Amino acid sequence: MKFESITNITFRGVTAGHNVEPGYCSGSVLEFSSGNGVKIDKCNLYGCGTYGIQAYSIENLEVTDTDIYECTYGLVDLTYVYNAHFNNCTLRDSKDMSMICVESCYDISFDNCLFKNNYIEPEYSTCYFVELSEYSDVTFTDCKFENNQYNKFANRKVKQINCNISDNGDPDMSNVNSEDAVDQDSLLKSYDDACTRQKEIDELFAKGNMDQQTMNQTAFEEYQLWDTLLNSIWGYLRNTLDEDTMLDLTDEQKQWIKEKEAAVKTAGEDFEGGSMQPMVEYGTGADYTRKRVEYLMGMYFR
Repeated sequence: MKFESITNITFRGVTAGHNVEPGYCSGSVLEFSSGNGVKIDKCNLYGCGTYGIQAYSIENLEVTDTDIYECTYGLVDLTYVYNAHFNNCTLRDSKDMSMICVESCYDISFDNCLFKNNYIEPEYSTCYFVELSEYSDVTFTDCKFENNQYNKFANRKVKQINCNISDNGDPDMSNVNSEDAVDQDSLLKSYDDACTRQKEIDELFAKGNMDQQTMNQTAFEEYQLWDTLLNSIWGYLRNTLDEDTMLDLTDEQKQWIKEKEAAVKTAGEDFEGGSMQPMVEYGTGADYTRKRVEYLMGMYFR
């Protein structure tokens, strides 16, 4: 079921799914596009929908006491979603690709949720239990992970607080941060370290003796350097700023993301399909992100 341009819609006590033989579908059980204020409470959402919940350009998504299960791509897919909270939900028995996909989203949290018996096919080696794009953050609090199978939990840093994991195999948890949120002093140090590394990267490019593959890899490192720091800063601000200030800053950040992505796309167009395209796009993204970090540091840390 797909819903567009919605405002303050509530689903309560709904059971929705596909009563067909197991297979693949072209749509999710519940799909939302553009809007503000979606509440899903005490619902059962089951496959073979591609995802239990899929949302694009949605603000304020609240999912409580809901069971999501037997989907054929993954559990949840969010793009340009701001302020989404899953509380006391069970997400289980789904398979194939990345289970939780988060692209360009802020303030995504799972509290007291159970993730059980989800399976990522080994052939999808680039899939993760949690897959995040840049400028996305996800926090798991008091969650349980039981009997899930995957090669790597996340492709970017996620935060876990008081979670219990008893999944199968030997998953790579290197991108899981179970520590408390960073403080201002540690962020200032991270910023200084990033500036130092940026000077080293600039010197590497200035020498002009790297092959194209190495330049692409270095540009990617540069982009990740500032992207990781931006995510850390955002997490800190979300936990320290008052609600009204954070709402204003989130609106500002949305516009900045659009401008950044447009600039990256434009920069890469002249090199589309060529070996230089990744370097140009990563370099443009890094420059925009570094300037955004410097702006936020100047506003809130100096």
